[in-house]
Amino acid sequence: MLEIATGAALVCALLALTSGPVLIDFDKAYLYAGHAAITLVRVLTIVAGKSAAAPVDAPVAVEAATMAAEKGRSVEVIDLRTLLPLDAATMLASVRKTGRVVIVHEAPRTCGYGAELAALIAEQALTSLQAPVLRVTGYDTPFPYTLEHAYLPDAPRVFAAIEHAMSY
Repeated sequence: MLEIATGAALVCALLALTSGPVLIDFDKAYLYAGHAAITLVRVLTIVAGKSAAAPVDAPVAVEAATMAAEKGRSVEVIDLRTLLPLDAATMLASVRKTGRVVIVHEAPRTCGYGAELAALIAEQALTSLQAPVLRVTGYDTPFPYTLEHAYLPDAPRVFAAIEHAMSY
């Protein structure tokens, strides 16, 4: 089981453990794994969800990576934390190493930040890619507040994208 504290929960946990100021380097991406066959880029916050694969709350990207690991796929999850400044070096190094990338974000697909990341990867790491850059995003519709669970990316959609990228 993979348990991760992110965002405000992480800051509160760190403050509780220290008596002095806590410095968190938010402009550096957080890397969840070392050696992998595919890169999974997590843009900002991905909603927490519950499923049989992860009975406790876990980010969707990490839950999908756990599902992939159960199928023998090694996934490197990168949490970008911030978009400006963007830690492009960590993301590009991972993409060059794995040759495959899935970008996950909650915004609509059209004009979402994932398109900017895909363009950056195409500009700077195109010759390293073994499969097209895939994006798992919200849908190109107005945000349905009552159907949030159906609109936002979930672990099965991310896992399907991982499997698709690995099939190349």
